[in-house]
Amino acid sequence: MASTEIVFGSLSNFDVFCITQNTEECHGFEIELEGIHCEDITRTFGGAYSRYGVPNTSPVTDNQGNVTSCIVEYSSSYDSDSGTFSATTIVPPQLLNGGRIGTNGHQCYLGGMNAASYDSSGCEHFGVSLRKSPTKTSYYWLVADPQNQGHLKRDQAVVGVGSVNWSALNNGGNVVVRAEVEAPEPVFQCAKWGEAKWVKVNVTELEIETELDDLLSDNQVIVEAESEIEWKMLQARPTCDENGQPLVQQPENVFAVEAVAGDSSKTVIRRYEFFEYTGEYDAESNEVVVLVDEDSPQDSEIGNYLGSQMAAINLRDNLVDPLTITTAASLEPFASSGKACSYSLEGSGGTAPYTWTLLNVNQNLPDGLTLDADGTIQGTVTAQPGIYEFEVQLTDSANASQSRLFRVTVQASILKITTKKKLPKALVGKPYIQEIKVTGGTAPFTFSVIQGRLPSGLTLDAATGMIQGTATTKGKRKFKAMVKDSGGKTVKRPFILLVK
Repeated sequence: MASTEIVFGSLSNFDVFCITQNTEECHGFEIELEGIHCEDITRTFGGAYSRYGVPNTSPVTDNQGNVTSCIVEYSSSYDSDSGTFSATTIVPPQLLNGGRIGTNGHQCYLGGMNAASYDSSGCEHFGVSLRKSPTKTSYYWLVADPQNQGHLKRDQAVVGVGSVNWSALNNGGNVVVRAEVEAPEPVFQCAKWGEAKWVKVNVTELEIETELDDLLSDNQVIVEAESEIEWKMLQARPTCDENGQPLVQQPENVFAVEAVAGDSSKTVIRRYEFFEYTGEYDAESNEVVVLVDEDSPQDSEIGNYLGSQMAAINLRDNLVDPLTITTAASLEPFASSGKACSYSLEGSGGTAPYTWTLLNVNQNLPDGLTLDADGTIQGTVTAQPGIYEFEVQLTDSANASQSRLFRVTVQASILKITTKKKLPKALVGKPYIQEIKVTGGTAPFTFSVIQGRLPSGLTLDAATGMIQGTATTKGKRKFKAMVKDSGGKTVKRPFILLVK
């Protein structure tokens, strides 16, 4: 039986200390979630529990306007009168004094500590709840930008807490849950091993779904079900050779824990505790040289507690195929200006019924077309010819979602003159008006007489195509008119106009 993805949602809560490149105080924190939209965030930790309050979320787009990631930003306001930020996370005093730092895992928030302890702790608690797992998660402390007063910038120090990426597969009826923690890539020398840290992992399975606020160290339901499973050394391998050339096969710098979930499990939780590695390094390669092995740290090799990540995945009750958009990105046939058209977007997997929505307000369907909730795109195109791109999200009844960037090509319909060759007759001395009508093409149009001439007293309006005026002479006139659209296409037709 093929493996099918059954992920419902993921949660992440963690403590982290303000440890910066130049021991600067912190005034905020950023979480960048790649491969998801901000709409995939169902909840964030903060509000009254955090000195930074409720975080802001903002999408990141590429040059084509496609959403590539979402940034969750916890940040302090700035008082221009005093020249100070209103909220600060200090560098842990014990770290500055050469001591060791640590918490009980998840207590760096108001409620986990009293106000005085929280202000002097030098640590914060952050968290997000998601409908799906991002492809990559990055953490950054925010510090004052000396080049731009009152603004913050990302600090370059590697944040001590690693992010967790989840997957869950239905493999022959068994739910296989995999959690990966990625080691930070070497920052300065890609030919050497990266910064090392110890990771202590605990695992919990529950028969109930969890919420973001449940992922705290004092939650007795989780504590009583938790069991330590292992220690692990986390250190990224080199990504280039000695000449700085990228390796042909890039290393997979992840620490993965994979296990089959119990039949009644609805939530799988991993608690990762991160500690400094204080042992020896190889002088040339920067690879760790441990006393025993990389699964058995000795006391002399365990340094400061860097932070803790409590991550969870909620599993669906019913194992279903992954939600997938099956319609190709390029919609066919091409649409034509001025004509009705219809497309049907289709999906599979997930849990019906489905709902289709436009995802990015800055990307629109061609004028005249609308998207119905059932995935039908229809209408009469009024847009100018061109290629139109827009992103659509498919959401199922379990709130799983997938998105795809679609494109519709609008082409100009064939330019035609529809007015009959023999025009209605005109009478001498009587006002006359007759329109040369066209279909297709791309407005605006330009009308002209290219052969022969109109009867005396009548003229052709170049912008409207109206023949109008008062004829002064009897007779039959033959002439040829031309219509040119804004795209440079032309059409010609001979006409006969009798004046009596």
